[in-house]
Amino acid sequence: FEVEEAGDAGEGAEEEEGLLVRFVTTLQRRKVSTLEQLSAEFGLKTADLVARLRSLEAMGYVTGVVDDRGKFIFISRDELQAVSSYIRRKGRVRISTLAQESNRLIDLSSHEAEPEADEEEEGGEGAAKEPAAGGVSS
Repeated sequence: FEVEEAGDAGEGAEEEEGLLVRFVTTLQRRKVSTLEQLSAEFGLKTADLVARLRSLEAMGYVTGVVDDRGKFIFISRDELQAVSSYIRRKGRVRISTLAQESNRLIDLSSHEAEPEADEEEEGGEGAAKEPAAGGVSS
């Protein structure tokens, strides 16, 4: 009796699931992520990354938008609900008014633990932070 190859078929699936969880968690914590940064971090071409984001949105794992500057902005279900409630309450709304209200209702600050805290003290205030004013534009 001889075994030529051995392996665990479930191991690849577990690793892929772990990567998916890490990917979704990264989006949720960062709130605003550049497509280039995500592509490099997860070893994907930008076009494949965008396809994966759309697929995850269709499956309900993430919600958000890709803006015209190449950034994915994660928007939580609660934030979407708040914007939806605002529109229902106001009825007809100008896009500029909706943009202002969305900037107020949608939190764009990162929720990651910030290991760069030492760098910020050395490099000045906000040296490694994403600007929060990038929200929805009109």
